Amino acid sequence: MEMHLQRSLCELRGISAPRRGRIARRAIKWLLAGLQRMKAAIRAELAARSAIEELAGMSDYMLRDLGMTRGEIESAVRQPREDVGTEDGPVRSDDSRRKRDVA
Repeated sequence: MEMHLQRSLCELRGISAPRRGRIARRAIKWLLAGLQRMKAAIRAELAARSAIEELAGMSDYMLRDLGMTRGEIESAVRQPREDVGTEDGPVRSDDSRRKRDVA
């Protein structure tokens, strides 16, 4: 009787009964999206730490060839500058200024 009543409400009056599974699916979808964002953030942090460790292991001469000092390592890794296109190819925005000062 209850199933018949629910179907007749939908057909005759256009009233839809709430579906329990819809809310659960949304909650699971939201949870999985949050876990994926967390996974991406952890991967980015591990990559940044690896790059910082690699650069910290270089000598001061090698760092100078890259155009940075020891104090700039973490900020260079965590806040990369945008590439600026030139005729020679992409150049870091701060590097182009340094090349003009030297030349």
